[in-house]
Amino acid sequence: MGPLQFKNGTVYSMKVGSFKLVVAENPASVMEVLVKKSADYAGRPPFHSFMIDSLGGKDIAFGNYGPAWRYHRKLLITAIRQHMSDQNCWKKRSLSRDIQSQPDDAIGGDRMPGLDDRPKLPLLLATVMESLRLGNTAETALPHYILNDTTLAGYRVPKDTVVIANLSVVHLDPNLWENQTPLILVTTLTPMAKLSPTLAIFFPSQLDAGFVLERPWQSMGDMFRAGSDPVTAALPWVIAYLVCHPEYQRDIKDDVVGRDRMPDLNDRPKLPLMLATIMESLRLGNVVPTALPHFTLNNTTLAGYPVPKDTAGITAVHVDPNLWENPDSFDPRRHIGPNGQIITNSGNFLPFSAGHRVCAGEALAKVELFLFLSWMLHKFTFLPPADGSLPDLKGKTGFSRYPADYRIRVVKRQLLRMR
Repeated sequence: MGPLQFKNGTVYSMKVGSFKLVVAENPASVMEVLVKKSADYAGRPPFHSFMIDSLGGKDIAFGNYGPAWRYHRKLLITAIRQHMSDQNCWKKRSLSRDIQSQPDDAIGGDRMPGLDDRPKLPLLLATVMESLRLGNTAETALPHYILNDTTLAGYRVPKDTVVIANLSVVHLDPNLWENQTPLILVTTLTPMAKLSPTLAIFFPSQLDAGFVLERPWQSMGDMFRAGSDPVTAALPWVIAYLVCHPEYQRDIKDDVVGRDRMPDLNDRPKLPLMLATIMESLRLGNVVPTALPHFTLNNTTLAGYPVPKDTAGITAVHVDPNLWENPDSFDPRRHIGPNGQIITNSGNFLPFSAGHRVCAGEALAKVELFLFLSWMLHKFTFLPPADGSLPDLKGKTGFSRYPADYRIRVVKRQLLRMR
């Protein structure tokens, strides 16, 4: 939104289709929307795409603010907290095994295919994230990996493509089923819930509350998606920045725990540069360029200007030159205070939003990013390809912002030391 800001200021309005839209791009107005007047701006605009994805606003991300939404968000937060409270789960489950064994076949050696070749790293990430949420690996819940060139619905699908089947589209398609949604949801989700006490949280309370039966399906979908979009978008940025700035990769490796064990969550206070690198990648990569649009539930104001009910609002602050020194430079140490501790209270850093609509999966996403990256760096070094070309950091913006396709080498640390 930068060019519009320079022309119109840090708070301005526009018309997008049939919706009125206000944009906040300075800390004071952003905090007014997200925190100070969070209840006024707690809605979600009824965009057609939001309604389709959320079965008419019945999930946490796109659902509108209200009693049912608050209840199910509470269930989701409870499920995530229960899941994360078991510290041993991060050691017992398949993530550690996958990091130690799968990359040997998937990305080990001295070369990794580029993102344009559909590398196996995103598949590995998707697999271990699913297993962390389920507490077990269910084959039907995992992405599929194409072994040979093939076609899908008449379109060419090359080898090494990751395919994710959206089962909800089949289970809830009115052209395929007539008044069968509750039955399909029960028969599909009950076995999945038995895989994990975390997922089972969504069911008994749901029935007691008397809310529509589609909501557990959407809540479970939120459980799987909570934080996953920032994670899958952020990881390629982190790796790209570390390849372009090898000095930080070396410094992180100096901090990482000894070679006799893998890092765990208890090591986070000892690895501030690791955490700061993740934070800086989220900021400079601008993984979520603007927060999900908010929607005013009543007449309110913003920076003294009247904002009527049913107005959409978006916020953005991560690369504003008025808020960050050298905002286009990759500098993880900007997030480390003079005492060596991470700066956590900056109003300019809001990758997971804030207030009533703060991302429910923030804590889970931070854990996944820390564990995945620390375990990868414990075992591998990321290097430019043989031709010395570096990742293009311009980025491609969609719902999330990803780096342009790039190629790198991934070398086992033991092999690197022997050379």
